[in-house]
This record gives sequence, structure tokens and C-alpha cells, in this order.
Amino acid sequence: MIFSENKMSAYVFGKDLMASLKIVGFEFVRKYVLKGLTPYTDQANPYRPAKIVYDFIRRLEQELAHQDELAWCLTGLKREEYIAAHIQPLQERIQKYRNYFDCIQDFTWSGFGLPHDYDLAFSFIETLENSHYLKEEVTRLLPWPVKPAVKTKQSVLVFKPPQLNHSQECKLKCRQEARLIWEQDPLLTIAEMIKRPEIIRNSIKLNGTLYSEKTVRQWIKCLWPNRRPGRRPVKKRKQVNGAY
Repeated sequence: MIFSENKMSAYVFGKDLMASLKIVGFEFVRKYVLKGLTPYTDQANPYRPAKIVYDFIRRLEQELAHQDELAWCLTGLKREEYIAAHIQPLQERIQKYRNYFDCIQDFTWSGFGLPHDYDLAFSFIETLENSHYLKEEVTRLLPWPVKPAVKTKQSVLVFKPPQLNHSQECKLKCRQEARLIWEQDPLLTIAEMIKRPEIIRNSIKLNGTLYSEKTVRQWIKCLWPNRRPGRRPVKKRKQVNGAY
């Protein structure tokens, strides 16, 4: 929370307001926010409709990047099917939401209507439930003080990213380097990739020796963009004076 204590005292949390009114999110948005009650962000800035759509698109773009990452580990027909089933529909959705975003750039909450798209409408309601509202505006709607919702004690689960051991760190770095190199040169074979200096310097054990080529191959083989059976085709030299 970025509100200072003084600023916080001038606002009421959306869910506390809903609890006092004894209404659910959709009803709260329809009866109050869309009638002119202005939501505010944690930075005490007015929350405009376009900002919620922008944040929604950003989350979809992150999901698209994740799907693209998964597609990298496939090849041939499986990769094409995965792209058609997961990536292309998501790209189309994102473009649709971008068009909608362009249309509502200047909209305010007064007179605004929730979109018909279920996922986007849910994102609007969830964001507005968790926004802050000026008590000065709220008192025009409520004749009684807003009481914060009673919170029961719950065990707090703190997520800690798993600690990688040395071999896992080497694997991660090798995969990152291999991906960047194959983006520039997709015809490079796995055997050639293993001998690249970028891979070698990231495949050193704690005792100073190198991990085996078999181990490094297992780390990076699913990233190879040209995994087709058979040997790599030999590049033909250009014809000079009618002969090769």
C-alpha cells in the first residue's frame, strides 16, 4: 500500500464499502461507481476505465509470452497445432481488447457501461472492489460511517522462489544462451551449439570440470528449432561458370 497514513484516513476501501451496503460487486459497480463514485489507485490517482483495460491487456500479453515459451519446446506438426490452439486465439483476443481500449480512452465512470465480455467485465468488478474511494464522496451516498470488514485470523502463506543448486543454475543459463543464439542462427546443430563459448562457460561444475556433452544436450535439445530427422542439409555453393 502506497497511501500515507494521513491520505489513507481520507479514503475507504471498496470491499469495506460493499460490506456496509451489504451488496455484491456487480451491484456496487452498477449502483455507485457507474453513477459517479470515483475509484482511486494505491497512489491516490483516479482509476479510469481505460487503465483497467490496459492492465487487463498487459496480463494477457504476459500469458502470450508464456504460451510462446511452451511452443518453443515443440516442433513440427505438434508446434503448429499448439500455436493454432493456444497462441493465435490469444493474439486475436488481445487485438480485440486493444481496439476496445482505443475506443474508451476518454471515457469516465459516469455513464460508462460494463463490457459484455465476461472476463473483462470480471476484471472491472474485481479492480473496483479493491479500489479506494474518497470518504467525502461516500458520505453523499451513505448516511452512516463505513466500518471496515472484520477480518478473521488466517495463516499467511509466504511464497519463496525455490533455491537453485549449481547444476540447475548452469542448466538455466545454458538454455537462455542457446535460445538467443538459435534465434539468430536456427540452422545451428545441437552439437555445434554445445561447443559455443557461451554454452561452455556456463556448463562448468563446482570442481572446475565441464558437464558432459550428453548432459548439456539434454538441457537444450528441446529448444532446437530445426528438430527434423536426418542430417542437417549441406548448403550448396553458388554456381560459378556453369559448374559447382
